Amino acid sequence: MSNEQTFYNEILDYLILQLNSNFQAMGKKYLITGATGELKKGIDKLIKDKSIFPSLFLTVFADAVAPLDLDIFIVIMNAKGLFEILICEIKDLKAVGLKELSQLIGYCLISDSKLGLLINVDGQISPRLTTILHNNPDITNITRIVGVHQGKAKEELDLHEHNLGVMKWNSITKRIEYSNAGKISSIPKLCELISNYLE
Repeated sequence: MSNEQTFYNEILDYLILQLNSNFQAMGKKYLITGATGELKKGIDKLIKDKSIFPSLFLTVFADAVAPLDLDIFIVIMNAKGLFEILICEIKDLKAVGLKELSQLIGYCLISDSKLGLLINVDGQISPRLTTILHNNPDITNITRIVGVHQGKAKEELDLHEHNLGVMKWNSITKRIEYSNAGKISSIPKLCELISNYLE
């Protein structure tokens, strides 16, 4: 087991608690649950364990999504069964850089998840990545066109958005620390984005 894996469950529990707290403050009520490991199997297990209800939207997604081994994923669902998935890539490095952010981007694109967090345990963001994000803020707010290969007319093309953030996990205080790097700069900002998607 890599050292970063020892932090998965406490980070997962913390994020669920913070999401619930922020949504409550916003007057929103969502079902929030999550897991570690393979995404498709994880969603199936969450449904089987009745941690989340099997909405048509979620079951169609789970059937279609490519197998992905993830550090953490969190499912946020509204009363109508609409949902968003937050993917968290956990690292235990002196500093995370473009390589680690690229991995998270890849996971979000493959799974079509709109939300991703790169979380470094007790580490920093490399000066190079900080400069890249400062000079190219759109790297963490990606919009892609889906449907071109299906021969759709221009007005039928779907735009898919992906928003990312880079944060730090403090293993002493057991809390997230913000770095203001990326589109998702804080948990309240994350909750705002999720609420916009689900309303």
